[in-house]
Amino acid sequence: MSTQRVPLEALQKIRQHLRSALVLPESENHPQPCDLPEPPKPESLEELGNLFHFGSIPEETLQLPNNRGQWFISATNPNDAFFKLPGLKLKSDLRLVGYLYRMNEDGTGVIWAVPEKFSTTAQLERAPSQAQWQWRTDSVKDLSPKVRAFSDGRVAVEFFTCRTIAPIAIFQHVDQFSADSYEAKCLDRAVAIAQKAA
Repeated sequence: MSTQRVPLEALQKIRQHLRSALVLPESENHPQPCDLPEPPKPESLEELGNLFHFGSIPEETLQLPNNRGQWFISATNPNDAFFKLPGLKLKSDLRLVGYLYRMNEDGTGVIWAVPEKFSTTAQLERAPSQAQWQWRTDSVKDLSPKVRAFSDGRVAVEFFTCRTIAPIAIFQHVDQFSADSYEAKCLDRAVAIAQKAA
Protein backbone atom coordinates (compact mmCIF):
# COMPACT_ATOMS: atom_id res chain seq x y z
CA MET A 1 0.00 0.00 0.00
CA SER A 2 1.42 3.35 -1.01
CA THR A 3 1.29 6.50 1.08
CA GLN A 4 0.78 9.90 -0.48
CA ARG A 5 1.09 13.36 1.03
CA VAL A 6 -1.99 15.52 0.55
CA PRO A 7 -2.07 19.28 1.19
CA LEU A 8 -4.42 20.31 4.00
CA GLU A 9 -6.55 22.35 1.56
CA ALA A 10 -7.06 19.28 -0.68
CA LEU A 11 -7.89 17.14 2.35
CA GLN A 12 -10.54 19.65 3.44
CA LYS A 13 -12.08 19.54 -0.06
CA ILE A 14 -12.15 15.72 0.03
CA ARG A 15 -13.83 15.83 3.45
CA GLN A 16 -16.40 18.35 2.21
CA HIS A 17 -17.13 16.20 -0.86
CA LEU A 18 -17.61 13.05 1.25
CA ARG A 19 -19.97 14.86 3.64
CA SER A 20 -22.12 16.18 0.80
CA ALA A 21 -22.07 12.87 -1.13
CA LEU A 22 -23.34 10.93 1.89
CA VAL A 23 -26.35 13.16 2.69
CA LEU A 24 -29.54 11.17 3.21
CA PRO A 25 -32.52 11.74 0.92
CA GLU A 26 -35.44 13.53 2.59
CA SER A 27 -37.52 10.33 2.51
CA GLU A 28 -34.99 8.60 4.79
CA ASN A 29 -34.13 11.60 6.93
CA HIS A 30 -37.79 12.38 7.70
CA PRO A 31 -39.84 9.26 6.87
CA GLN A 32 -43.58 9.73 6.41
CA PRO A 33 -46.38 7.23 7.13
CA CYS A 34 -47.50 5.12 4.20
CA ASP A 35 -50.76 3.18 4.38
CA LEU A 36 -51.31 1.94 0.82
CA PRO A 37 -52.40 -1.51 -0.44
CA GLU A 38 -50.05 -3.94 -2.18
CA PRO A 39 -50.09 -3.05 -5.89
CA PRO A 40 -50.94 -5.68 -8.52
CA LYS A 41 -48.17 -7.39 -10.48
CA PRO A 42 -47.45 -5.32 -13.63
CA GLU A 43 -48.20 -6.84 -17.03
CA SER A 44 -46.59 -4.06 -19.10
CA LEU A 45 -44.02 -1.27 -18.77
CA GLU A 46 -46.85 1.24 -18.37
CA GLU A 47 -48.22 -0.74 -15.42
CA LEU A 48 -44.67 -1.07 -14.09
CA GLY A 49 -44.39 2.73 -14.12
CA ASN A 50 -47.65 2.96 -12.18
CA LEU A 51 -46.09 0.92 -9.36
CA PHE A 52 -43.95 3.91 -8.47
CA HIS A 53 -47.08 5.76 -7.35
CA PHE A 54 -47.63 3.12 -4.66
CA GLY A 55 -45.78 2.34 -1.46
CA SER A 56 -45.41 -1.13 -0.07
CA ILE A 57 -44.27 -2.43 3.27
CA PRO A 58 -41.18 -4.64 3.04
CA GLU A 59 -42.69 -7.31 5.25
CA GLU A 60 -45.78 -7.83 7.31
CA THR A 61 -44.07 -7.22 10.67
CA LEU A 62 -42.70 -3.77 9.85
CA GLN A 63 -44.85 -0.66 10.15
CA LEU A 64 -43.91 2.37 8.10
CA PRO A 65 -42.38 4.77 8.62
CA ASN A 66 -39.59 2.70 10.11
CA ASN A 67 -38.95 4.96 13.10
CA ARG A 68 -39.44 2.56 16.02
CA GLY A 69 -35.98 1.16 16.48
CA GLN A 70 -35.24 -1.24 13.61
CA TRP A 71 -32.07 -1.09 11.50
CA PHE A 72 -32.63 -0.88 7.74
CA ILE A 73 -30.48 -0.48 4.63
CA SER A 74 -30.26 3.04 3.25
CA ALA A 75 -31.29 3.69 -0.35
CA THR A 76 -28.30 6.02 -0.64
CA ASN A 77 -25.30 4.39 -2.34
CA PRO A 78 -22.19 5.45 -0.38
CA ASN A 79 -20.00 4.07 -3.17
CA ASP A 80 -21.07 7.08 -5.28
CA ALA A 81 -18.76 9.21 -3.15
CA PHE A 82 -15.76 7.62 -4.89
CA PHE A 83 -16.78 8.73 -8.42
CA LYS A 84 -15.09 12.12 -8.02
CA LEU A 85 -12.17 10.68 -6.06
CA PRO A 86 -10.43 8.31 -8.50
CA GLY A 87 -7.33 8.04 -6.29
CA LEU A 88 -9.41 6.73 -3.37
CA LYS A 89 -10.98 3.26 -3.60
CA LEU A 90 -11.95 0.18 -1.63
CA LYS A 91 -10.41 -3.23 -1.98
CA SER A 92 -11.81 -4.93 -5.07
CA ASP A 93 -13.88 -7.49 -3.11
CA LEU A 94 -15.64 -4.95 -0.84
CA ARG A 95 -18.47 -2.44 -1.22
CA LEU A 96 -19.95 0.17 1.10
CA VAL A 97 -23.46 -0.25 2.54
CA GLY A 98 -25.26 2.33 4.67
CA TYR A 99 -27.47 1.23 7.59
CA LEU A 100 -29.91 3.52 9.38
CA TYR A 101 -31.64 3.36 12.75
CA ARG A 102 -34.60 5.57 13.64
CA MET A 103 -36.34 6.07 16.98
CA ASN A 104 -39.09 8.67 16.59
CA GLU A 105 -37.30 11.87 15.50
CA ASP A 106 -33.83 10.67 16.54
CA GLY A 107 -31.58 8.33 14.65
CA THR A 108 -28.12 7.29 13.66
CA GLY A 109 -26.40 5.65 10.76
CA VAL A 110 -23.33 3.65 9.98
CA ILE A 111 -21.52 2.73 6.77
CA TRP A 112 -19.80 -0.64 6.62
CA ALA A 113 -17.55 -2.20 4.03
CA VAL A 114 -19.05 -5.62 3.31
CA PRO A 115 -17.80 -8.48 1.09
CA GLU A 116 -19.30 -8.33 -2.42
CA LYS A 117 -19.59 -12.12 -2.52
CA PHE A 118 -22.62 -11.93 -0.22
CA SER A 119 -24.56 -9.94 -2.83
CA THR A 120 -24.16 -12.38 -5.70
CA THR A 121 -26.98 -14.28 -7.36
CA ALA A 122 -25.41 -17.58 -6.26
CA GLN A 123 -25.91 -16.64 -2.58
CA LEU A 124 -29.50 -15.67 -3.32
CA GLU A 125 -30.26 -18.89 -5.23
CA ARG A 126 -28.95 -21.00 -2.34
CA ALA A 127 -31.37 -19.21 0.07
CA PRO A 128 -34.68 -20.30 -1.83
CA SER A 129 -33.41 -23.97 -1.69
CA GLN A 130 -32.88 -23.72 2.11
CA ALA A 131 -36.18 -22.13 3.16
CA GLN A 132 -39.91 -22.70 2.80
CA TRP A 133 -41.13 -19.50 1.14
CA GLN A 134 -44.53 -17.88 1.44
CA TRP A 135 -44.81 -15.99 -1.85
CA ARG A 136 -46.67 -12.68 -1.89
CA THR A 137 -46.60 -12.80 -5.72
CA ASP A 138 -46.20 -15.63 -8.22
CA SER A 139 -43.01 -17.53 -7.29
CA VAL A 140 -39.94 -16.16 -9.05
CA LYS A 141 -38.11 -18.75 -11.16
CA ASP A 142 -35.21 -16.58 -12.35
CA LEU A 143 -33.46 -14.46 -9.71
CA SER A 144 -30.75 -13.12 -12.02
CA PRO A 145 -30.54 -9.36 -12.67
CA LYS A 146 -32.34 -8.15 -15.80
CA VAL A 147 -32.12 -4.98 -17.88
CA ARG A 148 -34.66 -3.98 -20.52
CA ALA A 149 -34.01 -1.06 -22.87
CA PHE A 150 -36.88 0.42 -24.89
CA SER A 151 -36.81 2.16 -28.28
CA ASP A 152 -37.83 5.50 -26.72
CA GLY A 153 -34.75 5.48 -24.46
CA ARG A 154 -36.39 4.25 -21.24
CA VAL A 155 -34.61 1.54 -19.28
CA ALA A 156 -35.91 -0.78 -16.54
CA VAL A 157 -33.59 -2.75 -14.24
CA GLU A 158 -34.79 -5.59 -12.00
CA PHE A 159 -32.80 -7.52 -9.40
CA PHE A 160 -33.45 -9.49 -6.21
CA THR A 161 -31.87 -9.61 -2.76
CA CYS A 162 -32.33 -11.83 0.27
CA ARG A 163 -32.30 -10.59 3.84
CA THR A 164 -30.79 -13.36 5.93
CA ILE A 165 -31.84 -12.14 9.39
CA ALA A 166 -35.38 -12.57 10.73
CA PRO A 167 -37.80 -12.01 9.23
CA ILE A 168 -35.99 -13.64 6.28
CA ALA A 169 -37.33 -12.32 2.99
CA ILE A 170 -36.63 -12.10 -0.74
CA PHE A 171 -36.93 -8.56 -2.07
CA GLN A 172 -37.61 -7.41 -5.62
CA HIS A 173 -35.97 -4.15 -6.70
CA VAL A 174 -37.05 -2.40 -9.90
CA ASP A 175 -35.37 0.80 -11.06
CA GLN A 176 -36.86 2.67 -14.01
CA PHE A 177 -35.01 5.41 -15.87
CA SER A 178 -36.52 7.87 -18.35
CA ALA A 179 -34.65 8.73 -21.55
CA ASP A 180 -33.51 12.13 -20.29
CA SER A 181 -32.54 11.44 -16.67
CA TYR A 182 -30.17 9.34 -14.59
CA GLU A 183 -32.50 9.62 -11.60
CA ALA A 184 -34.28 6.31 -11.04
CA LYS A 185 -37.84 5.72 -9.93
CA CYS A 186 -37.48 2.78 -7.56
CA LEU A 187 -39.69 -0.02 -6.29
CA ASP A 188 -38.46 -2.18 -3.42
CA ARG A 189 -40.84 -4.80 -2.05
CA ALA A 190 -40.79 -8.16 -0.33
CA VAL A 191 -42.01 -10.87 -2.71
CA ALA A 192 -41.47 -13.82 -0.36
CA ILE A 193 -41.21 -14.34 3.41
CA ALA A 194 -39.56 -17.44 4.88
CA GLN A 195 -42.01 -19.50 6.92
CA LYS A 196 -40.99 -20.26 10.48
CA ALA A 197 -40.07 -23.85 11.22
CA ALA A 198 -42.73 -25.73 13.15
